[in-house]
Amino acid sequence: MPADSEEWLTPFGAMLKVAAAERDPRLPIAVTGGEPLAWPEFLLGLGDVAGDRPLRLETSGHDLDALAAVLPRFDHLSLDLKLPDDLAPPVLTDFEAKGLAVTAPPSTATDWDSHRTRQLALCREHIERGGTVALKLVATAGTDPAAFDPILADLARLAPDLPLFLAPATPPREGSPFDLVPVDGVLERALDLDLLPRVLPQLHRALGIR
Repeated sequence: MPADSEEWLTPFGAMLKVAAAERDPRLPIAVTGGEPLAWPEFLLGLGDVAGDRPLRLETSGHDLDALAAVLPRFDHLSLDLKLPDDLAPPVLTDFEAKGLAVTAPPSTATDWDSHRTRQLALCREHIERGGTVALKLVATAGTDPAAFDPILADLARLAPDLPLFLAPATPPREGSPFDLVPVDGVLERALDLDLLPRVLPQLHRALGIR
């Protein structure tokens, strides 16, 4: 993340800013995006300097090697499962030079199935280490709910017990209620598969936080 001086913060510099804003070490630090896995070395470094402070990671998890490498440094994972059309190729960093290849999004339905299987296996490994995991699907207006069927089928097969949050992509409209229509069809499909989804609108937009 850039500092006011337009230089990139080191993990130690980021922790200094956190300490200046909030000194209570019991409060967790959440790393979100953009896509945090574009900067795996920063995440690894943050884990090194955070001490006992809880760390939470929100990511699409599309880069499996980076996710596997950084996840042990975090206490909680919020996995934002994306539709194929929602992902662009990853930003390449010198992480590749350290033997951990940056993974492009899958290109076929079979590849996506294998990809999600590995993602959910990493979730299981994280829970076995004592971490916690939540899954999230964002539904935007105009998206066909059927597009989520492959993801929901994988969740029903591999992770029916993990918390699943459905988030309608709510535009920032001051004074307007949340628009839950985009998520209705996804909710019905999830319930038909005996999943137990929760609906949680995007509160950061309602609060005016980018």
